[in-house]
Amino acid sequence: MIVTTLITTVIFASIFTVPGGSDEKGLPTFGNQHLFTAFILSAGLGLSTSLASLLTFLSVITSRYKEEDFRVSLPRKLMIGLVTLYLSFDTLNVGHFYHDWP
Repeated sequence: MIVTTLITTVIFASIFTVPGGSDEKGLPTFGNQHLFTAFILSAGLGLSTSLASLLTFLSVITSRYKEEDFRVSLPRKLMIGLVTLYLSFDTLNVGHFYHDWP
């Protein structure tokens, strides 16, 4: 859960720190390039998947602890949380790859 929170924080910060900065009008300087579009899409997808992972792990922590939950519900929630955590980490790497271009 700590890793999910840290990834969410980094992706949230990277959305507001656009590569290349902005001009005097407040628009991004690389706004019309394809790599900038890929950066924004990966950052948005990363933020949504990391928030989904965070909410899934919170639902695992706050769920009831009955015997039938350990067979079906909790493993399913854990796998959904781990898959979305993996996707958010991948999109974080893609976003920071595009963040460091010229």
